[in-house]
Amino acid sequence: MKVEVQMRTIAMDFWASIEHKLYYKKQTDGFPDSVSEDLGICAEQLHTIDMKMQRDQRENLSSGTLTFKHGKRIIKIR
Repeated sequence: MKVEVQMRTIAMDFWASIEHKLYYKKQTDGFPDSVSEDLGICAEQLHTIDMKMQRDQRENLSSGTLTFKHGKRIIKIR
């Protein structure tokens, strides 16, 4: 049986929540400049992480197996 697993980090959930409020709910008149600057920094960091994960995914999937390490356990997905 093939399945798809989607994972979200706390940061991704937080970002989606803020974006939803800003663009769809219009529940806020905006954020203070310091918060906006922090969100910009976070966006840059998330982009860097996303690009690294995409590169890692390409490298792992080219072998036909996706490998994760969790503590002492190694999980392989084919």
